[in-house]
Amino acid sequence: MKLSQFKFDLPLNLIAQNPTKRREDSRLLVVDRKSGHMENKNFRDILEYYDDKDVFVVNNTKVFPARMYGRKEKTGAKIEVFLLRELNKPNRLWDVIVDPARKIRVGNKLYFGDNEELVAEVIDNTTSRGRTIRFLWDDDDESFKKMLEFLGETPLPKYIKRKPDEEDKERYQTVYAKHEGAVAAPTAGLHFSKELIKRCEILGVKFAEVTLHTGLGTFRPIEVEDLSKHKMDAEYYQITEEACNIVNKAKMNGKRICSIGTTTMRAMESSFTAEKLLKPSEGWTNHFIHPPYNFNVADSLVTNFHLPKTSLLIMTCAFAGYDLAMEAYKKAIKDKLGLNYDWFFDQWIHRGGEPHYKVSSTFNNKTITFNIQQTHKVDGHVRYFKMPVDFAIYYKNGYTERRTIWVMDSANQTIVIPNLSGAEVEFTLFDEENKVMKKMDFKKSNAELFAQAAKAKHMIDRYDAVVGMKDIPLKEKLVLLQARFATEKHPAIRAEIAKQLANQKSLNKWYILVVKDSKAEVKNAFIAADTTVVEQKAIFELLLKDSSNIVAENALDKLMKCKDIDQKEKVKYLKSTATLYGQNNNIRTKWLEYAVMNIYEPGLNENYKNDLVTLCGANYEFRTRVNAANALKRLGFLDEQIARNLLDACLTYNSRLAGPCADVLKELKKGEPENKILQTEISKLSEEQQAVLKTMGLKD
Repeated sequence: MKLSQFKFDLPLNLIAQNPTKRREDSRLLVVDRKSGHMENKNFRDILEYYDDKDVFVVNNTKVFPARMYGRKEKTGAKIEVFLLRELNKPNRLWDVIVDPARKIRVGNKLYFGDNEELVAEVIDNTTSRGRTIRFLWDDDDESFKKMLEFLGETPLPKYIKRKPDEEDKERYQTVYAKHEGAVAAPTAGLHFSKELIKRCEILGVKFAEVTLHTGLGTFRPIEVEDLSKHKMDAEYYQITEEACNIVNKAKMNGKRICSIGTTTMRAMESSFTAEKLLKPSEGWTNHFIHPPYNFNVADSLVTNFHLPKTSLLIMTCAFAGYDLAMEAYKKAIKDKLGLNYDWFFDQWIHRGGEPHYKVSSTFNNKTITFNIQQTHKVDGHVRYFKMPVDFAIYYKNGYTERRTIWVMDSANQTIVIPNLSGAEVEFTLFDEENKVMKKMDFKKSNAELFAQAAKAKHMIDRYDAVVGMKDIPLKEKLVLLQARFATEKHPAIRAEIAKQLANQKSLNKWYILVVKDSKAEVKNAFIAADTTVVEQKAIFELLLKDSSNIVAENALDKLMKCKDIDQKEKVKYLKSTATLYGQNNNIRTKWLEYAVMNIYEPGLNENYKNDLVTLCGANYEFRTRVNAANALKRLGFLDEQIARNLLDACLTYNSRLAGPCADVLKELKKGEPENKILQTEISKLSEEQQAVLKTMGLKD
C-alpha cells in the first residue's frame, strides 16, 4: 500500500489537550472485525467484551523525564535536549536529540539548572539533530537519577499544545509502568486505572507484561510513498518466560489475547514460534507492520486514534482491515463534530487517485472568472471530485479577497466572482496555500507570475510562481529573480532561484549573495544545477571553502567530475581539501574516493583505499560508515576486510546503518569473484547471523 492512502483531514480540535478526570471515563469506539458493527462506549465498559481467563498483554515500560532545557557555554543560548537512551551507565553516556542542532558541536559544554547543577559535554554526532553527550557527574547513580528527574520535564507529544504540569508526571504514565526507558507513554494503557485492573482480575482476565521502550522512531515521519521501503528505528524490547506462559496457555485453551497498544503488538510480533505462540526474547526490534499482514499472537487490539500517515495508524489498518479502520475514523469524527464528512471519505479514502485540474482565470474591473476542468481519467473507481477550495484575488491596490467555493464533481465548471471594488486585479490563486492533494495546470502570464512570486502571502504560492518561471528566458526574469532572492525569507524559494540563475556568465554581486547565503540548501541547489562548471570555477572554489561540510563535499564532487578541468587543477583542489574531514567524515570519504583514482598522488591509491576500509569499520559512528561504504560501492571494491566490515554493519540494531550497507553489498556481490568473497565471509558467522543476512538478500 501507499503512504498517501493513509492521509485524512483531522480537525485539530479533536485532539484532547487534557486527560479525563478518571482514566476509565475516556470514550471507547468498539469495532467488530467480523461483522463491521461499531458502537460507542466508555473505556470502563471494556469488560463487556472479555471473559474469564482471557489475557490483556500490556507494555510495562516507564516514561522518564526526557526533555531538558539547558544553556550553551559562552553564548548562553537556550538549548532543548531530548534524552533518548542511556548508552553507558558508568560513563554517563546518553544518546540525545538537540534543538537547535546547528548550534551544538562536538566539544561544546551544556549547562542545566538555574545554578548549573548539571553539566554535559558533546562527544559525537549521530544524526542531523542527534548527539552523544557525556554528563559530568561524580556522585553515585541514585543521585544522578534524582538530578535528571529534578531537571527533566515530562515529554508530552508535540500535538499537546500546552506546557506539562505536575499532574502529567502521574497521568502520562500507565499505572503498571515498571521499567524506565521510554520517551513516550504506551498511550492505549493510560486508560486503565488500578480500580479497573482489579475489576478485570475479579472477572478472571489475566495480565501479561512485556516491555518495549518507545523511542522517537515510532513517531518519526514516514518519508517514502512505498511503505515496503520504510525503515523503523530500532527499539529495545523484552518478553519474559512468565509472560509467554500466561499468553500461550490462554491461546492453547482457545481464550482471547488482547494487545493493549501498538507497541505491545510490535513486541509480540517480533518474537513468536512457528505455532504462533509467544516466544521469550530480548533485544532490538525495527519491525514495521503494514498491510497486508497476518498477525500471529493477539486476536484483538486496544489502541488510541492516531495521526494521519503514521506508523501507528498504518499498523491499526493492518489489524482491522483498511476499509473498516477508515470507516471507524470517519464515524468517530462525525460523532464528535456532529458533521457529515461522507463526501470527503467517499472521495479520498474509498476511491483511488487524485484530481487533475486545468485552471485559467480572466479578470476585469467587473468580474473575475475561473474556468476549471478536471482532466484526470474517469472510470468505475476514480470519478470527478467535489470539494471546497480556497480562491484568492490579489488586487494592485494591496487588497486581497478570499473565498471558499465548492468545486463540483463535473468535467467543467465556471466560477464568476464579482469585482465589487472595481480595482485592477494583479493575479489570482486557485487553492491558496496548496491544501488539496492534486495535480494542477494553471497557466499565467509572466506579469502574473512575477507579481505572485513577490506578493503571495504563503510560501508555497510564491514557490509555485518561481517554479512556473523556469521556462521563461533568463534575460526576461533575471532582474526580478535577483531582487526576489535578496528579499525572500524562505530558503526553498531562494534555492529554486539559485538553480534557475546558475548559468550567468559573470561573477557579480548576486553570486556573492548565493555564496554567503545562510542556508546550505540554497548553495547546494546552485551546485546541483546543470551549470557550466568550467565557466563558474571561481564560484565553486569559493563554495569549496564553505563552512557547511555538505556544501564543500558537493562542490568538490562537482569540480572533480568536470571533464573540462585539467588534472593539475584537480590536484590543486584535492590539496586544498586534504585536511578537511567534515561531519561524519563526509568530505574525507569523498576525498579518498577521488584520491584512490590516482588523481592526487599516483601510486598511493592502495593507502587511500585502506583508509576508506577503516572508515567503514566498527570504530566509527554509523554515518561515517555509510559514507565510506557508498564510496567503496562507487569504486567497485570488495575484499575480505571490506566484506567483514560491511557484514558487521548489516548485523547492527541501527537500521539506518544496516539497510544502506546491505544495499552496498547487494550491488558489489553482482560480480562472481566478489560474491564468492562475500559468501565465504558469511559462512564464518553463526547460524543466527546467517539467517538475518538471508532475510536481507545477502546469503545465497
